[in-house]
Amino acid sequence: MLRLAKFISHSGVMSRRQAEKVIVEGRVTVANKIINNPATLVPENESVKIDGTKIDGIITFPRIWLHHKQEGILVSHSDEKQKIQGRVFLFERLKSMGLPHLISVGRLDMQSEGLLLLTNHGELARHLESPESGYERVYRMRVHGFLREHVLTAMRKGVKVDGILYAPLEIQVDFNHGTNYWVTVKLTEGKNRELRKIFAHFN
Repeated sequence: MLRLAKFISHSGVMSRRQAEKVIVEGRVTVANKIINNPATLVPENESVKIDGTKIDGIITFPRIWLHHKQEGILVSHSDEKQKIQGRVFLFERLKSMGLPHLISVGRLDMQSEGLLLLTNHGELARHLESPESGYERVYRMRVHGFLREHVLTAMRKGVKVDGILYAPLEIQVDFNHGTNYWVTVKLTEGKNRELRKIFAHFN
């Protein structure tokens, strides 16, 4: 027996957090009965539907895809408001390529590019992106300004920006010419636009 939210996330349809949301919204049925409690226990072979569509059941073998996320693409599902603005959405593009429902391990913002891990297993995604798991994220950044030693020291100790405390960064200056710097940054958490906010804080 599994909790309903966990059953859905293990099916690869969506993350556990997304599953909890659709359950509370009354969009999930178990044996043709609407269930609103994410903690409801269900057998692993039970018939579970979301918006009337039956999900295939628990994924036995989680899979990981390596994706080069390009600049200008949103790591998100589309919505009508953003569609009007002409934005390109990663998951919409992947779906058009015939790939199954995938979940990103963390995100890269629209202006960033690089390696992004994708998986068909919600619990695996949650484990990989959790700070408690200790997996490092490595970023190479171009920075404009002056990276003084006291600024680097502050970043390595951890800083508070707009009331949010950010963990210490492992940061190395690879190259600089005047106000143009290339740096490599390693961190084990991934708060929203964390690096952009920290560097902007120090101008």
